Amino acid sequence: MTKDNPDKPGNTTIGKDKKNNNKQQTVDQIARSRVNELRAFIYKYLRDRDLAEELAQESLMRLINRMKKPGVNDTGAYLFRTATNVIRDHFRRQKASPIDPHVDWETIQVTSQDPTPEEVLHCGDLQEAWKLALCNLPTIQQEIFYLRRIEKMSTLDIATRYQLTQRSVQRHLAVVFKSLHDSII
Repeated sequence: MTKDNPDKPGNTTIGKDKKNNNKQQTVDQIARSRVNELRAFIYKYLRDRDLAEELAQESLMRLINRMKKPGVNDTGAYLFRTATNVIRDHFRRQKASPIDPHVDWETIQVTSQDPTPEEVLHCGDLQEAWKLALCNLPTIQQEIFYLRRIEKMSTLDIATRYQLTQRSVQRHLAVVFKSLHDSII
């Protein structure tokens, strides 16, 4: 079913298309009439003109997508509510990833990775506790620990040197590790 469109002489549209044209016209009117107000509203929260423009465009796009479905009675109110949500989304994203993409990483100075005096003292205390724990172990366990952890020998080589099974070497190491663990707790 076609009927003449009174707004455009000689142009015919289908009834449903006329309704869509009215919706599109409404969105266009809102965009033209309220875009400056929308930018100012967003700028008030962000204090960045480029970002305000970007978020205003996103708000308008959300309105356009929503207008494809029925149910929006007050498009102006919907637009500003959408803008508020877009601003909130922006702040959530900033909170989740606070790294500024415009930072010149070459000019940033990295703080020292040297340990603090407290960390040095704590480390010294740990070393003393471990030395004491190792000294209290049988000589064979001390030697197996030294060969495995300091000399980086395999358990097979250690087992061959002491004429033990690999499993025995692993048990000796387990006793040493338990003793070290207990010394720091």
